[in-house]
Amino acid sequence: MNRIERRWNKKVGVFVFAWLSFLIWLSCSSFFSSPHDWWTVLYVKEASDETIIITTSYTKVLLGGGVFTILGILLYLVLKIIDAYKITTPN
Repeated sequence: MNRIERRWNKKVGVFVFAWLSFLIWLSCSSFFSSPHDWWTVLYVKEASDETIIITTSYTKVLLGGGVFTILGILLYLVLKIIDAYKITTPN
């Protein structure tokens, strides 16, 4: 396997890891959290004595997507630095 194939394999692997991590966070923050948790995407839209309307905050979803995108980029760069270090060091 040459360097270009390894680079693409890393890119695809990091993309899949970041995407699955985002989806796991999104499902957990939507279905298993309350609006009072700090990591949730839910917020109380309207509240009265009898009913509570809870919806999804699209701002928090976009912010979470941005965070996982940045984490994916940083992970790719760290893997790239580690691979460059392995190539330059003698065996």
